[in-house]
Amino acid sequence: SKEDPTHLRGSRRDAVRDTISTGIVGSSVIQARDDHERLNLDGMTEFPDADFEEILIQEFNGNRFKEYAPWVFKRIRIQFGISSKEYSKSLGHGLNTMGSGAGRSGSFFFSTNDKRFILKSISKTETTTLMHLLQSYENHITANVNTLLTRFFGLYTMKVSGKKCRFVVMNNVFQFTTPDESYDLKGSTVNRS
Repeated sequence: SKEDPTHLRGSRRDAVRDTISTGIVGSSVIQARDDHERLNLDGMTEFPDADFEEILIQEFNGNRFKEYAPWVFKRIRIQFGISSKEYSKSLGHGLNTMGSGAGRSGSFFFSTNDKRFILKSISKTETTTLMHLLQSYENHITANVNTLLTRFFGLYTMKVSGKKCRFVVMNNVFQFTTPDESYDLKGSTVNRS
């Protein structure tokens, strides 16, 4: 059956929001010290393929929680000056519901209370695509730290009440400012009127 991110409504959305923090903060990779040897931070540009394929599965409060490529995303966070402690603290102090997007995907957005991170619900296809591009993505942002590409800091799936919710954690470019105007730019004209 086709996955529909719009299934995050009402109390289910609230349960997902409340469980996300527990799952991310409880992650053993996030809790692990920032080990330079494991993270390959000492000038290495080639990383083991296994890092890109690893999926960490844990249980929190009866909910299954998956963290995709945890060491890769941890390297990315550290590259952008985000320690595990800061990431955990920001995500552990609750999330604010930002509502669903006006676009066709119907994705829900959450922000951390300090507005540092945005969490977006994504489809199985989007999850697969990001995992497929992850090695090239990490290579690009490592070589181009001032890139204007979205900074992805984590990719997760959780099962709440028998339904899967996939989401990505991104930087919030509007952490310290509010835009006067915003535009939804798309690269595709397919199914657009």
